[in-house]
Amino acid sequence: MEISPLNYVFEATEEFKILAKKENEQLTVLKEQCLLYLTQGYYAALTEGERFIPSIIYATDIGPIEPNSYYFYASPKNFVFNENVVSKTSLIFIDTVWKKFGNYSGQYLQKMIFDQAPFVNAFVKGQKKEINIKEMATYFLKKERETDSNLIKDQQLSGVRITRNQLGQTVKVKKWLPTQK
Repeated sequence: MEISPLNYVFEATEEFKILAKKENEQLTVLKEQCLLYLTQGYYAALTEGERFIPSIIYATDIGPIEPNSYYFYASPKNFVFNENVVSKTSLIFIDTVWKKFGNYSGQYLQKMIFDQAPFVNAFVKGQKKEINIKEMATYFLKKERETDSNLIKDQQLSGVRITRNQLGQTVKVKKWLPTQK
């Protein structure tokens, strides 16, 4: 059994909350669950099937659900973690997923995930069936190769900011330099 970089799911959810607040983005429970799924999937692709979060993610009619964080944040009582014990590498990875998907709404991420094979394959088996981590690894690695989006680049955590145009397509941004006189 592999050892995941995080001790529990709340290390990831709290980091997403910090990033959302820093960028003045809304972080709904739905969006958070979608981001956890994407984080788990891309990490599995990067590490040949290992888990980033030591959790199982289920397919449900509302989307992917990591049950501990979902039921915790969906309830009215919340608390704040005082200790930040997440490694720098893990923070970079969470930040990379946030930079790629954080500007999308929960509904957009949900719709996107509903079309992904690992989710669909688990969901057709019934409510609350585990989304297979090996399927996630295969799917996200293939997706990255097809789109050349640099989230998984040279088997390293890139920390790259993904920029999109008004249609949501990925674009390359070149630093502007004034011409010399």
